[in-house]
Amino acid sequence: MIIILPNERYGLKTILRNFNITVLWNFMSENLYVKGRIVIPAFELHSSFDLVKVLQNLNIKDLFDHKTADFSGMVEGTQQTCVTKVLHQAIIKVTETGTKAVAATTIHKNYMSKIFNDIKFEFIARSPIFVFNY
Repeated sequence: MIIILPNERYGLKTILRNFNITVLWNFMSENLYVKGRIVIPAFELHSSFDLVKVLQNLNIKDLFDHKTADFSGMVEGTQQTCVTKVLHQAIIKVTETGTKAVAATTIHKNYMSKIFNDIKFEFIARSPIFVFNY
């Protein structure tokens, strides 16, 4: 999980306006890891995405058309079957004890509440932050 706190209070709009995949890649490629203390409020994020257009852009189109979809090995009978919707839903919950992420049938747990003896920085979010889970 990447959490970005803008240098200027309430500067999140500027960060988001200039944020793109190149900025993210450059940030992640620096591989800078420093021990510190992070203080953020507990939060929960819910997302839901319709993936039909994404799959069609990847040239996966036949399964969405009842004339071309072939589910003969999965469905009995002669009726035409096709996919009408593909949804991806995810929940990320950050609490005092760690992070829980649920996406479809996958559950990941990462406990991030560790205390380090030689703290090099403090990250205290008292204004809006940007959270990116990858």
